[in-house]
Amino acid sequence: MSFTPFVITGCEDIQASINERCAAMGIDADMVEFMLVDFTLLVCADSKGVDSRSADSGKSGAFKPLSKAESSQLDIQAQYNQSLFLLKQKCDVRVFPRRFPATFFITVSAQKDRVFLSFDDGFLCVDDASFYEEFFSQVEAMMAANGVILYDLANTRARIREVLARINADPKAKSGMFCIKQSEVFIPPKSARFVFLPKERYLKSRYIQSLMQTESIAEHTADMDSDAESHAKSSTESSDLDSSANADSSQNAPNVLNAPHTLSAPESSAPQTLAKSNADYLDDAKFACAFFGVREGEVVGVYEFGDEGKAGRDLTGAYRKAAPKPPKITPSAQKHIAYKLYDDRIEYISEVQGYIALHSAHTAPFASADVPRAQIAQNSAANIKDEGDNSVDSVFVFFLPDSAPLKSTTTPPLLGGIEAGISLVIESKSDAIDALGDNIHIEAKSIEIYGSLGKDTAIKADELIINGATHHSSKIHAKIAKILTHKGLMICEKCTIKNLESAKVFADDARVIQANGSKIYAKNISIKALRNNNHCHFSKTLQIQEIPYNKGNDNMLAFDIKGDRELRAYIKRALKYANDKQSTLKILALMIDFYAASTRDAQVFLQKLQGFTKDQQEIALKNQDFAAKNLASINAIKLYKALLTRQKSLKKRLETLQDKTLPSLQTALKNATIQIGLVGGFENYAHLECDFPRYSQNMLLLSGKSACVRLEPASQELKEKGIYFQLKAEE
Repeated sequence: MSFTPFVITGCEDIQASINERCAAMGIDADMVEFMLVDFTLLVCADSKGVDSRSADSGKSGAFKPLSKAESSQLDIQAQYNQSLFLLKQKCDVRVFPRRFPATFFITVSAQKDRVFLSFDDGFLCVDDASFYEEFFSQVEAMMAANGVILYDLANTRARIREVLARINADPKAKSGMFCIKQSEVFIPPKSARFVFLPKERYLKSRYIQSLMQTESIAEHTADMDSDAESHAKSSTESSDLDSSANADSSQNAPNVLNAPHTLSAPESSAPQTLAKSNADYLDDAKFACAFFGVREGEVVGVYEFGDEGKAGRDLTGAYRKAAPKPPKITPSAQKHIAYKLYDDRIEYISEVQGYIALHSAHTAPFASADVPRAQIAQNSAANIKDEGDNSVDSVFVFFLPDSAPLKSTTTPPLLGGIEAGISLVIESKSDAIDALGDNIHIEAKSIEIYGSLGKDTAIKADELIINGATHHSSKIHAKIAKILTHKGLMICEKCTIKNLESAKVFADDARVIQANGSKIYAKNISIKALRNNNHCHFSKTLQIQEIPYNKGNDNMLAFDIKGDRELRAYIKRALKYANDKQSTLKILALMIDFYAASTRDAQVFLQKLQGFTKDQQEIALKNQDFAAKNLASINAIKLYKALLTRQKSLKKRLETLQDKTLPSLQTALKNATIQIGLVGGFENYAHLECDFPRYSQNMLLLSGKSACVRLEPASQELKEKGIYFQLKAEE
């Protein structure tokens, strides 16, 4: 979008003023940027000293502009935090077409007491006076657009310098958020609140890694060839890529200053919003019913009395009075719960190991019989709220399962049982009744199930035994698992399965007695009888005692690095890294294109200056305008070169990772082997799967023979070698 830049004067709300003018001119407000031309602070006497957010504020007289000398008095905290005046700010801004996406952002806290600075990966920085001056101006413009009063700027700039020094020293720190301004006197009041710790701990522990991350490697590898991800694949977590990131950010590279009119980055998500990302099959309604595992003696809840805060002026200039002191409460007795009373809080402690929840309409129907469902603590003096800011009764309910079959009508989702060390034994005495009914979700340190699983069941455990059959829709996550018949998804370290039927398994080591129509991804796979339509992806060993006659057809036995769990994770991170860096390269390309013209002008100017004699240069540089243009020209060329250097560095690293680092992962297959006692069926293939670059090879396994297949390191081709030795399959 192209238009003639224009100036808006006297803006009290910069964003609203820009939107209004853009609408009148038919300009898309999302495609403009602005810079701060000037600002004025205005005061109005307020003899009442009311909270300046109240309806009575501003009625004592007209606002009068402050001179620069008067404005500087507000840098003194004692002056700024007086209550007997109202304060506001008017700004003049210059609006012009957006050049490229933002590389840094300003966020103001909800209580208007702190300002945060954050960065995009495309941000560049240099220890240069002219850079600092321009960057300070851009940050101050963005603060003003967020309603922040521009006072005490010397301290703000000092904090920004510290932030820039930190990200120059450690480029990975760029991903953080940095507080660059904070109210010195005003402290926001803290409301009384209740925190249900088991739920909070559970959500925080699942913030990085999903509870049940449905791996789908076949689909995932297809994504590698998509246009968005085909140029490079690398990992932010590996040591190789960490060094890439360090080299990526040059201490001598000047910053690209780009502050669009977008006013702030979004606030970070609260922990309670993570439920669906942690388990996409656990919807909000089911999560509301969840109970959480706790140990005996564990603190399960904290009621914080809150405080009144401290009166003072917030960063938007509003004078904020202290809140009334919140009342304290006296806790009442409850079965299985002890408490400790402190000056600022009450801690509630579980006296039993089990699953716990807050009493609510969602959880009360599942409470164990020995805990009165209507038992409500007598805390009428305070309206307790949980971390989601929902009013709740200050009572806990427990679910203490016995060994009877679990039904969804009587069993809530049982989460966090691994951390609580809970062991469960569940038994169905009738084949007609599932031990785990439909839609049951349980987590425990150790789980033993005698009976089958209903549909849409989910289990997470360190140690799992299922003496029965899972459902095709079951999802299981375990360290060690032993299952009679498995049909759904399983993610584990080690598993032993008697019958694998149309299932998908991701493991380090998988031992199977009989497999039919299933997919297995593992380092090591051992199968006694491989029947029809199986896909076995392995990175180290695949041992098969027999592919039966008539019942062992159409199997693919794949040498595949994605059989290795760690390499799968590496590849997944690589795709994310590649996408992030490709986005950065797009921003850099826009910046380079934008600054090309000013760089050409700067080069012409400096070449002209070099044509002067030494005396002529000295005379010319004594002229203030000429000297300023000389400095601007030097900085423009320096900036342009830094952008080109960053672009070249990023491209080189992505190319190296695509062409060298990721292809080198194939060496994980150098000692991989397939050993088969008897190939009895037809259309069974040894298969080499290579993603970097995309390449595959098939070898037909002849019926009626044993087979031993290896990957030839030199040629990277499948070769049938050696004499097969008899395998001893584990029953």
